[in-house]
Amino acid sequence: MDRKYEIAGTSFYKRVMTFRFADGSAKVREGVLRRAGHEDIQLHQLPTPMTKEAASAWLTQQGLSRGAVMPWGHRNTKNPKKVSKKIPVKTAEELAAEAKAAKLAAKRAKDAARKREQRAAARAAKAAAAQEVADS
Repeated sequence: MDRKYEIAGTSFYKRVMTFRFADGSAKVREGVLRRAGHEDIQLHQLPTPMTKEAASAWLTQQGLSRGAVMPWGHRNTKNPKKVSKKIPVKTAEELAAEAKAAKLAAKRAKDAARKREQRAAARAAKAAAAQEVADS
């Protein structure tokens, strides 16, 4: 007999969004997940008790899963070939932050190159002036 859960949702742990299932209180489960290092925890009360597969299908149908994967936990540890890798899912905020950081790094590199050229030109002008004084 498959176990049925009353609460289902998603959370991020180590940049991977996974489904989460629980019985009892969503607030208590959220506290447990938060203490374990999970972020962006979204738990929802299911309309009826459901299995993990049915609950994940319900979350996807409601548009609440956003590409989450099933947690594999301790299952399939005897046969590692069956363990599927989790694909990290980045949020829009993370993607925007990375794009902003890349743009800032490119600007800094461009500014540094411009300053190097200015210093080299100043050194060349100074050397030319010194040579001109020495020649006269």
